[in-house]
Amino acid sequence: MFRPVIAVLAAALTFAAWGARAEQAFTENGMHTEPWFAHDSFLELADDLAVANEEGKRLIVVFEQVGCIYCERMHTEVLSHPYIRDYVKDNFRVVQLDLWGPRIVTDFDGEELEEKALARKWRANYTPGIFFFPTEIPEENTPSGKDLWVHRMDGGFGKMTFTATFEWVLNNKTEELNLQRYLTERTPAIRELLKKAESNS
Repeated sequence: MFRPVIAVLAAALTFAAWGARAEQAFTENGMHTEPWFAHDSFLELADDLAVANEEGKRLIVVFEQVGCIYCERMHTEVLSHPYIRDYVKDNFRVVQLDLWGPRIVTDFDGEELEEKALARKWRANYTPGIFFFPTEIPEENTPSGKDLWVHRMDGGFGKMTFTATFEWVLNNKTEELNLQRYLTERTPAIRELLKKAESNS
């Protein structure tokens, strides 16, 4: 008697899981991505910084790799949240690179090299590896991105820490306030923002 009901529920759950996966976006090699990432980038990072400035945004470069469970969670559990998605989308230009990729990237210092070589140069050993950059860089003798970033996040983080870190960088608090203290102070407000966005979605 209960078998038909169980079968229907199982089918519904399978369909729901398939539907959720169908809504996700992937790169050609199977990495998770977001439609609003900077897929228009020519991977010339100085130009990406200029575009970010024109748009009133901050530039970040994120290294990911196929099969990275923390990358998957960043997309399916963190960036899927409406408030976090909109906050990052509206305030950051996100250039996504493959830790083992062959595409040619032009570093800020003008060196052209494959994604995987850039990862080694910047010592991007963990994924996701998110590098946050300043709005201005020296016009002469511009250093590599490995010497320019103002903050980096290595590995997986939950919604609270992820959101607080992006706020901390965007509000230029990196030099005047410790990230952990900022997180402690902002936790109640961020929690309410996330709850409100969830209830409105």
